[in-house]
Amino acid sequence: MKEFLQIIRTSPLFFGIEKEEVSAMLSCLEAKEKDFEKDTYIFRAGDTTSSLGVVLSGSVLITQEDFWGNRNIVSIVAPGQTFAETFACAPGTALNVSAIA
Repeated sequence: MKEFLQIIRTSPLFFGIEKEEVSAMLSCLEAKEKDFEKDTYIFRAGDTTSSLGVVLSGSVLITQEDFWGNRNIVSIVAPGQTFAETFACAPGTALNVSAIA
């Protein structure tokens, strides 16, 4: 994860924190790096999560689907930005959107 420290430090979650402190925090938080293929669901509407995501490369589409299966893009998350933080901070709350790599 060291190659992404500069991107992580630009995230509002870690902005202004020294490099050494960010590394220690990531270790303490048990941060994990995961790769997702394009068009793969990271989270689906209805899922619950206790984790939030920080985009390190590529982008994540936050989408909402209606009853008929129409998908609307609500947001595009770029490197350094976070997603699913609202749901991670509200244990047991089901996501009403999906996150797609």
